[in-house]
Amino acid sequence: MSPGTAGTVAAPPAGLPDVLDAEDLAVFLDMSSELLAVFDPARGFVWSNGAAAALLGYDEDELIGVDPLELIHPDDLPEVKRVFARSAGEPHGVRSRYRCKDGSWLWLEWTARVDDSGLVYGAARDVTAGHVAQGALAANEARLQAILDNSSAAISVTDRMGRFMLVNQSFLRTAGLEIDEVLGLTAAQIWPGTDTTEVCHRVLEEGEAFTSDEVVELPDGQHVMMTVRFPLRDGSNRIAGMAAIGTDITEWTAVEAALAERERLLDTVIRACPDIVAVLDDHGRVQEISEASARTLGYDLSSPVHADVEALVHPDDLAVLHAEYADVGAKPDARLDLRYRVRHADGHWVVLDTRGQTIAGDDGKVAGTVLVSRDITDELEIEAQMHAAVSVAEHASTAKSEFLSRMSHELRTPLNSVLGFSQLLEMDALPEQQGEAVGHIMRAGRHLLNLIDEVLDIARIESGNLELLIEPVGVGDVLRDAVDLVGPLAELRDITITADVAGCEQFHVLVDRKRLLQVLLNLLSNAVKYNRTGGQVDIAIGAVMAGPGGDAGPAAGPDTAPDTAAEATGDGAWGTGRHGPPAAGANVHGGMVRITVTDTGQGIGPEDIERVFEPFDRLGAERSGVEGTGVGLTLSKHLVESMGGAIGVHSHVGEGTTFTVDLPSAVAPPATALGGERAAGDATEVGTLRVLHVEDNLANLELVEQVLTRSGVVTLLTAMSGSLGLELAREHLPDLVLLDLHLPDMSGTALLDELRADPHTAPIPVVVVTADATPVQIQRLRDRGVAAYLTKPIDVRDLLGVVDAVAEARGVTR
Repeated sequence: MSPGTAGTVAAPPAGLPDVLDAEDLAVFLDMSSELLAVFDPARGFVWSNGAAAALLGYDEDELIGVDPLELIHPDDLPEVKRVFARSAGEPHGVRSRYRCKDGSWLWLEWTARVDDSGLVYGAARDVTAGHVAQGALAANEARLQAILDNSSAAISVTDRMGRFMLVNQSFLRTAGLEIDEVLGLTAAQIWPGTDTTEVCHRVLEEGEAFTSDEVVELPDGQHVMMTVRFPLRDGSNRIAGMAAIGTDITEWTAVEAALAERERLLDTVIRACPDIVAVLDDHGRVQEISEASARTLGYDLSSPVHADVEALVHPDDLAVLHAEYADVGAKPDARLDLRYRVRHADGHWVVLDTRGQTIAGDDGKVAGTVLVSRDITDELEIEAQMHAAVSVAEHASTAKSEFLSRMSHELRTPLNSVLGFSQLLEMDALPEQQGEAVGHIMRAGRHLLNLIDEVLDIARIESGNLELLIEPVGVGDVLRDAVDLVGPLAELRDITITADVAGCEQFHVLVDRKRLLQVLLNLLSNAVKYNRTGGQVDIAIGAVMAGPGGDAGPAAGPDTAPDTAAEATGDGAWGTGRHGPPAAGANVHGGMVRITVTDTGQGIGPEDIERVFEPFDRLGAERSGVEGTGVGLTLSKHLVESMGGAIGVHSHVGEGTTFTVDLPSAVAPPATALGGERAAGDATEVGTLRVLHVEDNLANLELVEQVLTRSGVVTLLTAMSGSLGLELAREHLPDLVLLDLHLPDMSGTALLDELRADPHTAPIPVVVVTADATPVQIQRLRDRGVAAYLTKPIDVRDLLGVVDAVAEARGVTR
């Protein structure tokens, strides 16, 4: 048979037995399981045995004329051609993919020979299964190596002797070791004291695989490792070693414990919560509801009413409820705040205040809603009652405030004349008897003024209308005034007052100056009045340190004055001197200044110490003949606490009493000058000071006229109405305007605005003289640019001091 004829084969090779002719050979080749084929590079397949055609899915006749190169996978074709090129026509052991008739691919390993005529004789075998298995094995090995190299778990393999044969990088990083410090060694050699006997027995002897959580000590502290151990077997199924995979679950364990604790806490809170907690799905159906629902609405938790909450809602509230839920359900992380009525099991309506928060799922969409509802039915009823009560109280408070304002003005205005003219009489050389009479008038007037102030202040505090002008104030300045005012009383009783006023200049506190002076006068006057004849009053100032728990530490005593600025601001420690501890329970924090007033009187008994600050309780002093009302210390306590401070008392019977006042420290304010700049071209005659006094009370006009007449050469202009005062100011351009706030035709503030609006009168300094001494009013007028603020009754020295300061600032010499 010619190789060019289908179904024929070439002549049998030489050396075959004579009994095997060509037909026998053809049958033999067709029966072979090997894939045999002959092809001509120009004409394609010229012959193939049945096995080759069947494997590729063709009949034998179909392969004739097919170019084998068209069946080879495009990716393998270049390599096949290169093999033929470098194999001198006899390639062997070549693997490449061949396309079957159904389009699938087979891996064939073939050997070929080219004869002299150019025919290619090929023999091949199907190696697809082996190739796939080999590829899978290589992929598995690559994956295993990748796992070992990149796994965050610590992986190790030990032999039956417990020696480490393999460890990955995570193992080394976790243990803080190098590879040569591990391989070939046992755990006991690496970590002395380690006992692995039980573990090795369970795995190597019993063949057990198990997981355990173990606490191990690593270089950075204790870690919890979840370790899986299992036996490794050889080809004979004998246990040859042990593998271990350890995962650090320290953080996970902590999170799991915290989560479990949080769930327990949440469950406890929900059970104890008086509010109804409900969880709704994305369709608004109740999935869970707390026990508070049964307590609040009267329905058992198993009642079907919970599945249809809308059936319980008041019909008038349904529209709002639907609108709110529709808006909330459309937005993840949306919030709901709604009030509506729900029918109770017994038929009455319960008002629920409901707050809600949507729950977002993993896809970012709304997965449900958490609602917390509170029964506010009683609260609304009480709120309505309180609203009515508050309205009545506010009306009463307004009336009370107006009354206090009127009483303050009406009572202080006549006292202005009494005390003012008395001060003028004191300045004259009066006969002794008349001088004593004037002194009695002054003392009685001041006492009456103090009583009025204290009663009005107590009333303001009780009504919540006490107004304070908080600003940095020098303690030494206020203390000097207080000592000067109490000095005459101390001289009468031969009481010595000691105070390092100069050493106090470094201390400033954040207070209302007038109220601080009021407190110090109360404490000093009490220390003098209730002292023994010839006794002593000691005043000490010092910084206060914050002790444990925020309580005030000791203050500087008179012999422990601060040496440095740091000590003065509370950064140093002070000795207690002999002034006693602070008041028990005083809640005073750092950055405070302490003022102590210590007397040498009879002291206060332990049974009376708690009554010291009670109003109108004089602890029996009303029988002693000592003048007083019993409200001074009560008022002082309220004032100190209103200014952010604390007051306390410490006393020993027969030795004396110490009062402590702690006040917030402050930075010294910048120096300010009284008076304004002189207007350009405003010539003032040396020796003459022009003063305009706008006041509707004739007695007050006469008082100021006499005061200014005594002060030197003054040209005084007076006006009893605001309009006349404005006209005189514009016409005469005075050097100073004394202005009352309550005028018959216009308010003093309106007149002040008129003066400031006119460029000719704007530079004129204005000093307010009024009985309205509320801090808000004072601050408001200071903001408007007043030069000073004097309250009635006028202190003659203060008025003269203002006039002198303005005269100096204006360049006027009197």
